[in-house]
Amino acid sequence: MLDYRTQQWKLFPALSLCFGLTFAAKKLWEEYEDNLQRQEEGDLSGLADLHAWSCALKALSSAECAEHVDVVRRACGGHGFMASSNLPRLWGLVTAACTYEGENTVMMLQVGVALDIDVTTRTNLSCAPLHFHCRFRLIALQINIPIATGGEAPGKNIGL
Repeated sequence: MLDYRTQQWKLFPALSLCFGLTFAAKKLWEEYEDNLQRQEEGDLSGLADLHAWSCALKALSSAECAEHVDVVRRACGGHGFMASSNLPRLWGLVTAACTYEGENTVMMLQVGVALDIDVTTRTNLSCAPLHFHCRFRLIALQINIPIATGGEAPGKNIGL
């Protein structure tokens, strides 16, 4: 399978994701252990950051893994549906992980709230304009409104 470039384009991102998530999980575990030590000393200041990072990693890893397992399963053709490939079982496990400890939308909302609180406390500004700006850009992209990215002539695109 790896002799074919189109299969490489499907498989290598999944493989690199495995390495990236492994390093991120190790770093999160180190932060968790550091937080445990600080909690024993009475310092609870790192709990909010640890919660935000774990929510983000859980949502990202479960969603991306589910997507990549499905891509790999389809890349294997009919063999990807065979029980001997273990991909159907793996797909069932990783898609179920998208709802453990709360559905991924809830997890990402918790990350957003943590970022909003962090920006608000650091800058004394609310993120409401930023949320509006990002939401407007997404809606504009969905309905194909051209958006100026800088450098375009005025009046050609809608500038944000």
